[in-house]
Amino acid sequence: MANTSQIAYVTNTTAPPFDNDLSTDISYTSNADNYTPTLYAKKVLYSFYADTVFKEITNVDYEGEFRNMGDVIVIRQAPAITSRAYTKGATLTYETPAKDSISMVIDQAQYQAVQVDDKVVKDIDLMNMYATDGKERMAIQIDTNVLLAMSTAAHASNAGSTAGAISSSIDLGTDTTNAYVAIDRTNALDKIVEMGQVLGEQNINGDRYIVI
Repeated sequence: MANTSQIAYVTNTTAPPFDNDLSTDISYTSNADNYTPTLYAKKVLYSFYADTVFKEITNVDYEGEFRNMGDVIVIRQAPAITSRAYTKGATLTYETPAKDSISMVIDQAQYQAVQVDDKVVKDIDLMNMYATDGKERMAIQIDTNVLLAMSTAAHASNAGSTAGAISSSIDLGTDTTNAYVAIDRTNALDKIVEMGQVLGEQNINGDRYIVI
């Protein structure tokens, strides 16, 4: 609430009788708001963040083996052993199992850099606040990059209007001609089953995920 006061006084004292006309009185306003302190809450209001899924649908088994940008990890694959019909007394055929290795290269990285002046704000933990926000936003960026890469790096038999390594007859749509498959409540379950068939024809067993 503003507090306004007025003081009246005689402005002409050159000769008696004094001029008591108060029309020239001067007034001033004292605003009490100038003396009201600004208070800061002790707790910080944090943002809402988008949910991320990349850690739930990707393999992070080798995460701890990487150290720096440009590192290469060679992942050895188990070979496929040939099974042959056995005939008693026949000469056995021996093979030397071999399987190409997979090289995983760290060719992408994200970073964040902030300046912290803890001499200005001391009542909250700035570093912890920045780290919390940075962690969430980096996860969102990585999630976006991973999902984009998945959409463009799918095996040829796992995408397109003729998907299926064996059947080659499953329509999963194509982005080259914008012929996307519309999903609604009438065909959603059928498409999920078809996607499962596509993975089955590639012998993709174990955990399977679908991101909606």
